[in-house]
Amino acid sequence: MQMKVKETLTLKKLVEKTGAPPYTIKYLYQCQRLPIVRESSGPGYPIEFGHGAIQIILSHVSKQHTESSK
Repeated sequence: MQMKVKETLTLKKLVEKTGAPPYTIKYLYQCQRLPIVRESSGPGYPIEFGHGAIQIILSHVSKQHTESSK
């Protein structure tokens, strides 16, 4: 029986899936708004985000667009 491993998302994958710029994702990470699966263990090891991060990022970006159009 093979166990299904849930895929985690790196910064690069989040940029590709959401279309948000990397600095927006880093901002949300620094504000502790994104779900973290595993922190980086040093240079060269990425932070691994949970899948809930996609919806949080898209929600944040949509708020930016509605505020700037006022």
